[in-house]
Amino acid sequence: MVIAGTGPGSGPAFYTRLMHGGTDDGDVATDAILALAGKPPEELTFGERLNLLWAAVRPRRDEDPQAWNKVEVAKKNGKSADVDAQGRPQYTNTWVAQQLAEQFGVSITPSYLGKLRHSDKINPGLPVLTALAQFFNVDTSFLLPVTTKSDLAKVAGVKENLLTWITSARPVGAGGQGGIAIELRIPGATTPDEAQRQVALALAQWLEDQRNDRS
Repeated sequence: MVIAGTGPGSGPAFYTRLMHGGTDDGDVATDAILALAGKPPEELTFGERLNLLWAAVRPRRDEDPQAWNKVEVAKKNGKSADVDAQGRPQYTNTWVAQQLAEQFGVSITPSYLGKLRHSDKINPGLPVLTALAQFFNVDTSFLLPVTTKSDLAKVAGVKENLLTWITSARPVGAGGQGGIAIELRIPGATTPDEAQRQVALALAQWLEDQRNDRS
């Protein structure tokens, strides 16, 4: 996994530490990637943040042969290719979907990845969110940050509800068999998607807190 430079005439190249297949590709704060958007981070949607990673992180020669083949075909036909200053293409949705399945056990279609990247209204479930963060080696908070007072309030409420459930959950069924009865009530969540987002926000904040504690 290679990090794309910003290219001649557009400021200094940047690099980040993204471990992929045991390869260490350098250091940079994720703020440098966010800065490429040209607008405040709090205004970035999930899809815009994901596309920033797609633009910054480029495949090695031994990765994503379809992406590299497109470059070669374009060159042979005398056409320009979507590459960075070092001639590296972007990952294809097909390759990333394949890696999410093989490395993290998350099944996702290339077309759904495309929707995540280009829709302002679609946010992924927790398994997909976590797998994407792991693939690009960033915190989940990079992709789904807690940025507003409203979100922070939701995170606090979710944590309290989770703790309440953990301490009060009881086995169900004869002899305590049959699993755990789960009923997580989240104030303000009127749909499953909103409840899922609030849990994702709580997880993102918790992971960020853990990272800061280790710094």
